[in-house]
Amino acid sequence: MRISDLRTINTHEKLPEFFYIFTNRNSSKLINKIENYNIALREQGSYVSSAFPLAIADSDFQMKYILGDLDYLPYVQNKGYFGGVNPFNSRVIERYTIEYQLEMYRRNYHKSYPSRFSGIFAFGDYDTCERLSKGKNGWDLKNVKKYKLKELYELNKYIRVVKTNFKIIGYLEHRGNPYYSPGDEAIYEAYWQGKGDFEITFNPNSPFEEKKTQMIHLREEYLIEGILEEVE
Repeated sequence: MRISDLRTINTHEKLPEFFYIFTNRNSSKLINKIENYNIALREQGSYVSSAFPLAIADSDFQMKYILGDLDYLPYVQNKGYFGGVNPFNSRVIERYTIEYQLEMYRRNYHKSYPSRFSGIFAFGDYDTCERLSKGKNGWDLKNVKKYKLKELYELNKYIRVVKTNFKIIGYLEHRGNPYYSPGDEAIYEAYWQGKGDFEITFNPNSPFEEKKTQMIHLREEYLIEGILEEVE
């Protein structure tokens, strides 16, 4: 199997020839050790997803990878948690809860898909990067690098790619509620199936607020378990 024969697991579509990533490679304001480490990897001209090296080298690990039985969660929820957090830490809890809920949904319903805790995030076209650069966050196009999947020949069978909806992550972050809400399964499913352009209604965070309705548009993002090589 060649790279050109691969398809997305969830939508069964042909993969883009090239992928695009905002690398922040030349950033002079490194946030923490993690960012330093990531940029060091990017300077070598490639991205490698976290689980992939062991998936192709370790037989025991490989079987769990194939069956979708790897445990990617670094932390699990505390069942005895009383449910409150101070405003200084609320952002941290909210962000991890989003990842936790999406990962639990993947494990329960789509365990063969790449995990967000391991996979590489990339866009499948440069136009998406241009649109993001014009958004309110103003992502810098100078930091966009072009990549392609590394051809691994007989090892290509271990590559996993899904097409997701990047907009749903933004919605979940904007909602700002760190706890599970009824109906969230539909949102998680839409994310993992790369669906968009649908309307959702979510409950308020307090009895003094009204229910809100929001349109979730589609912005495609790929989640990749494999190796990406930079294209000059």
